[in-house]
Amino acid sequence: MKKIFVYVGSRKGEFSNTVIYIGKILSKIKKTSNSKVSIRFFHPQNTKIENCMGCSNCFFYGKCNLDEIDDMALIKEEMLSSDIIIFGSPIYGANVSGDMKTFFDRISYWYHLFALRGKFALFVFTSCGNGVHFALNFSNSVMHFLGLNIIDLYNVIIFSPKQIDKDRDIIDKIIKTSNLLLEYLNDTKHPESNESFEMIFSAEKKYIETLENLKTSEYIYWRENKLLKCQTFSEVLNLENVYK
Repeated sequence: MKKIFVYVGSRKGEFSNTVIYIGKILSKIKKTSNSKVSIRFFHPQNTKIENCMGCSNCFFYGKCNLDEIDDMALIKEEMLSSDIIIFGSPIYGANVSGDMKTFFDRISYWYHLFALRGKFALFVFTSCGNGVHFALNFSNSVMHFLGLNIIDLYNVIIFSPKQIDKDRDIIDKIIKTSNLLLEYLNDTKHPESNESFEMIFSAEKKYIETLENLKTSEYIYWRENKLLKCQTFSEVLNLENVYK
C-alpha cells in the first residue's frame, strides 16, 4: 500500500481553501487509483506543534525535546514512512504561513541530512496572487534541502471555496495534479538528482566533514548511512533510504 502524507499550514482547518483544494485532489486519487492508498492529513486544527526554541539540540544530538510534548514525533514518523509528501499553505505576508514556517523550523536539522531523499513532493499555495514569487522560492529551497524530488510546485488563486467546484481552470488543475500524482504512486517515476541537489550536497558534505572531531549526530548520521563515501547526490539516491 502506498502512503501519502499531507500537512497544510492553515488554522482554518476544514474551512481552509488550501485544505479543500488538496482534499479534492486526494478524493480523485482515491477514486481512480488501481491500488489502496493510505492518506494522513495534518493541519494546525488537528495537530499540536510547538514553536522551535532555537536550542540546537537537534543539530548536535539528533533529537528535539519538544517532540515529547507535542505531535511532531508522530508527524516525523508519518513523513518517513510515506511515499509522497504534500505540503500546502496559504500565502501570508508574502510567504508561507506562520504555522507552515514553524513546521519547517522543527525539521530544519533534516536539511543537513537529506532525510526525505528518494521521496516525491507536491507543494500547493493558495492566495489572491501576492507574494507568490517569495513563497515558491522558499519552498523550492526547503524541499531540495530535505532531499525531496518535486512533482509540482504552484499557486492557485482562490478568493472563495465556491470557486473550487466552479472555476474551470481550477478544476482542470485538480485533475492534472491528481493524474500526475497517480503516475508516481504507480511507480512509473523514479527519484533523480539535479543541479540544485548536487550543489547542496557538495556544500553540506564539506560542512559535515568539519564535524569529525566533534562527532555530532549529523556527522554520525552521514558516516553510518554512508553519505560520506558518496561523491554525488546521485550516489546518495542509490543508498538504502533509511533514516536513523
